[in-house]
Amino acid sequence: MMSWKMYLLMISFLALMLAVLFMVAWPVVGNVVWQYRKSRERRVPGDEGGEDFNLADWKLPLWKAVLMALATAWLVVQFIVLK
Repeated sequence: MMSWKMYLLMISFLALMLAVLFMVAWPVVGNVVWQYRKSRERRVPGDEGGEDFNLADWKLPLWKAVLMALATAWLVVQFIVLK
């Protein structure tokens, strides 16, 4: 049986790692989506192009990253590690 201290340490460590991953991966995914949409739109002759990628639109708020990381870490520890 695992102690509460070890259980909470595993969740907190995994949550910290996942929060950093989410903060880094979110803008990368946004850029990929933007590039895909840009490549799929039709080109009109004489058109200069669409809007540029705005990173601020795809910036993940810290509280959302922490909540997603905590939920994911709890699910991983509870149902995968302790199985």
